[in-house]
Amino acid sequence: MQRKRYSEKLAMGGMLVALAFIFSYLESLFPVLIPIPGIKLGLANLVTLIALYTMGEKAGFFVSVLRILLSGLTFGGFFPMIYSFAGGTVSFLGMVFFKNKKGISLYGVSIAGGALHNLGQIVVAVFVLQSSSIFTYLGILLPVGVLTGGLIGVVASKVLWSLKGYKELICIWDKILAVGFVLTGLIVLLGVQITKREGGSVVVFKDASFYKEYSLFQNGVYWLEWENGSYNVLTIQDGNAFISEASCPDLLCVKEYAISRTKERIVCLPNRVEIFIREAKEGEFDAIVE
Repeated sequence: MQRKRYSEKLAMGGMLVALAFIFSYLESLFPVLIPIPGIKLGLANLVTLIALYTMGEKAGFFVSVLRILLSGLTFGGFFPMIYSFAGGTVSFLGMVFFKNKKGISLYGVSIAGGALHNLGQIVVAVFVLQSSSIFTYLGILLPVGVLTGGLIGVVASKVLWSLKGYKELICIWDKILAVGFVLTGLIVLLGVQITKREGGSVVVFKDASFYKEYSLFQNGVYWLEWENGSYNVLTIQDGNAFISEASCPDLLCVKEYAISRTKERIVCLPNRVEIFIREAKEGEFDAIVE
């Protein structure tokens, strides 16, 4: 009987890993609606959530880690896999923590998982780029994580209803948790917006070190070539700077919005490049730094 139960659990785990792997692949096919590093639909987290509630914490963690390794080795690459592992680990630990708290339902656990997944990836990006300014992305990432986590929670509740025959109800602490994450993101976003200043130059950092600085008032196309043939093409046009071409696999930096004011930045995580705007200074408007 014990061997049969173990075999059933192993088969269930294998099926969930395969399903999570498929969801990860499908997610990679969808276009990113908001071009900010870290934003995803979180489809694979649905499987992790179901594994956590049906098979326990150890099995849930195994499903999460194995899914990240398989998807990273197959079509993600090393650096995306590192970010996914960090986000997945922080997300899972957060879901386990809130799952064991009274007054928080599946919905709150899923919301926490979505928000903390984005937080985990940003923390790794801060260490890789050695720039605390990357935390400003949380102004968008936390509210989006709450939204995607809430949607995943709704789907997971339907699945668990069919598997276990009980229905989760939204609790007051689920709403408080969601509002807390959203308010934190909005405070960060508001702080960024009110401290923006007119830009004077575009600064490029590579591997946390200064690379070059270009005038924001001189149109130009600059080829930024890195080791191993990787590159980013920086284009400055009419007071706006953007990446027009890059060698990174996800091309997320190419999809990011053009920047023109301080506190705005473009990040290419695979190439470990950070591009931001420096405030204009008196007498600097005609300067061209090459």
